[in-house]
Amino acid sequence: MEVTKNMKNLTKEDRRGGCYFVEGKPYPSVTHILGDVLKKPAIEYWKCKQMWLTMVKEPTQSMEQAMSSMYGVSDKAKTRGTAIHSIIEAWRQNDIKIETTPELQPFADAFYQWLRDTSPKKLESEKTIINYKEGYAGTLDLLVEIDGQKAVVDVKTSKDGETYRDAFLQVSAYLGALSDVKRGFVLGLGENGKYTFKEVDANIDAFLACKKIYEYLNHDELEKLGYYQGRLV
Repeated sequence: MEVTKNMKNLTKEDRRGGCYFVEGKPYPSVTHILGDVLKKPAIEYWKCKQMWLTMVKEPTQSMEQAMSSMYGVSDKAKTRGTAIHSIIEAWRQNDIKIETTPELQPFADAFYQWLRDTSPKKLESEKTIINYKEGYAGTLDLLVEIDGQKAVVDVKTSKDGETYRDAFLQVSAYLGALSDVKRGFVLGLGENGKYTFKEVDANIDAFLACKKIYEYLNHDELEKLGYYQGRLV
């Protein structure tokens, strides 16, 4: 089965420098490719807001101190992401709900509500998928069955559960590596306990165009990593 063939369990040591290393060969990360190429207005706005709030609270801070404020919040967001994935994995492996911190509970509530509304059949989670032909890899959040069809589900968190179309490109890349999976969704979990669930109009060509730009901008670094060895470019 194609899904099994293109899926692997990789360790943290296998992911470095924006790439997944599979049998010694580097495969650029889907999120690294998109993050390097696409402008994200919402994130830039968020960064500026964090600095502004810091200056409002402590107007005597230096520029360096104010700029560093966003990274503390970013680390907090990473911790939130890890906790959400633990919730997903607990459901996939043991079909159980886990209690979390009051701050994170609304995200968990949103996820459990999505389970009740959608009744997905669990297949895989947190698996690395590789597109050997196109030369990229990524880690999918969930592979499930919905209405009798396999589907990739990428999970995002936000204040209100809303998501952005750059996530559609991410899911498109995953679908491009899994030939027998035709449907993809983005599940947005909100800080308000609500969720959004959007089906992706997959466009692998759009993602591959981003990848071409990424390769052009990072040619020297990729060459040092051995990315081009044995590849037709």
